[in-house]
Amino acid sequence: MSVPTARVPTPQRRASGHLALALWALVCLALAAFWWWRAQPTPLPALPQAKSVPLDCISYAPFRFPGVNPFIPSSSVDRARIEADLRLLRPLTRCVRTYGISQGLDQVPAVARALGMRVKLGLWLTRDAAHNQAEIEQGVALANANADVVDLLIVGNEVLLRRELTPEQLALALRQARAGSRVPVSYADVWEFWQRNAALAEAVDVVSVHILPYWEDQPVAIEDAAQYVIDTAAAMRERFAGKPVWVAETGWPAVGRQRGPAQPGAVEQTRLVRELLALQATTDLQVNWIEAFDQPWKRAFEGAMGAGWGFFTAEGAQRVMFSGPVPGDRVAQAALTALLVGGGLGAGSAWVLASLKRRVQRQPWREGLLTRLFAGLFVGLVAAVLASMAAFQWHASHIWDRTTTEQALSAVLALLGAAATTAFAAPKTPPCLLAGFHTVLMYAAGCAALVLWVDPRYRPLAVWWFLAPTVAIAIRALTQQRLASSAALCMSSSARRRLRFLAAATAVSALGFALREGAANGQALVYAGVLLALAASAAIWSVSSPAQTATASNRAGAAQGAA
Repeated sequence: MSVPTARVPTPQRRASGHLALALWALVCLALAAFWWWRAQPTPLPALPQAKSVPLDCISYAPFRFPGVNPFIPSSSVDRARIEADLRLLRPLTRCVRTYGISQGLDQVPAVARALGMRVKLGLWLTRDAAHNQAEIEQGVALANANADVVDLLIVGNEVLLRRELTPEQLALALRQARAGSRVPVSYADVWEFWQRNAALAEAVDVVSVHILPYWEDQPVAIEDAAQYVIDTAAAMRERFAGKPVWVAETGWPAVGRQRGPAQPGAVEQTRLVRELLALQATTDLQVNWIEAFDQPWKRAFEGAMGAGWGFFTAEGAQRVMFSGPVPGDRVAQAALTALLVGGGLGAGSAWVLASLKRRVQRQPWREGLLTRLFAGLFVGLVAAVLASMAAFQWHASHIWDRTTTEQALSAVLALLGAAATTAFAAPKTPPCLLAGFHTVLMYAAGCAALVLWVDPRYRPLAVWWFLAPTVAIAIRALTQQRLASSAALCMSSSARRRLRFLAAATAVSALGFALREGAANGQALVYAGVLLALAASAAIWSVSSPAQTATASNRAGAAQGAA
């Protein structure tokens, strides 16, 4: 009976391990540098001459708490909630724009009067004729009863954009409201729809246009956004020279995904506010900002971006300031903390477990000290990457997922990514298990890329699902070049063909959405690059030449004989 001997690493294995350690260290340093950079405060110029009340007007909806939603008719807000909200807004503006009169919003004029504020009263029109008739009758009566504080009656919001009414139907509704209203009447829509339906100007007293650089069909970069609003408003004034033109909505989302060159963020949101207010001071243009508070319910219709336009968060914390630097990204701060803590815990746990194992085996403590240090450092680096990505994944799920199903899907993808990353990082994971992880990852990546190519507007650029496993696969490929041929033997020829098809589909879809988003969209390019790298590795993974197959079979036979 032979006595088992300790397995001594070959020089090639040592070199491979050292290279893997160095590559994981570089990945951690890159992530730490990125998160640190994002966590730093960003200086922005303050307003040259900040007014005591800087904003002309701001859109107000009280639906910022769970269970209160304009699409839940039974939910409503009381006067105390409206008064508390308007008191928060009063230092910023003396005017609010509303969008309907149901669910307690009919109390806004009375509250505004008590606080010395003004109201642009909105009526919500739909394709339901009976609803519209009741809304107009009640809205005109409310406006007339509060004509001392209601400056404008806005009959309908973007019903042409939503294709819920024809221009002719809308014109009839406007004329009906105008005939009975004691205050000026308007209709609000994106500026392009006003251009297409210029005849509607005859039915209103004020042309209310929405100019949203982020949502344009050709998105506008933040450095050009303020001037874009001014120039577009000037063009609309020229087009409707006989009517007052009011910018009824403009703003920028603080969260979400990049569209073309338009990058959401708190810094970008604050920059637009300060730059547009500075430009506006040289004109007589009146601007209404969207919006007072974040509206979480909009996530279901407009993705993460829809819920993050508020000057205040849904919890009531002021996000947009008019002077001073913009605070660093809290998500980046959390991710950096997770990287450091996760790395430390991972390294410490690996060291303790290795030391306990040696003690159980009654081996000298100093024996294998460098090996334990190496293993602890390696595990710590991988754990740091996973912890950092987990913090970011949790935040992404929080702002993007709209249903329990989407939350569950995000959790599954996060767990898949963590398991695959761990498997590819571990040096002794069986090749057949790696082949299985690779196939499942390609299914997920292919579906994600295809959905984004077909229906991108409200979808995330979800690089956080695939970045860590793609890095792990790349490092494994660089440090164990024979792995692919061994893994290919675990798959049938049909499985290899399927994997190649998934890789090709993912690559085509990734290129498709990257081309659609354009070269200015850095987020799309990074996401497409990660998916292309994953697809390329799968294409290589699924190829096994006859020579490779014979060599691997011989090696396996030799190993069995030796055993």
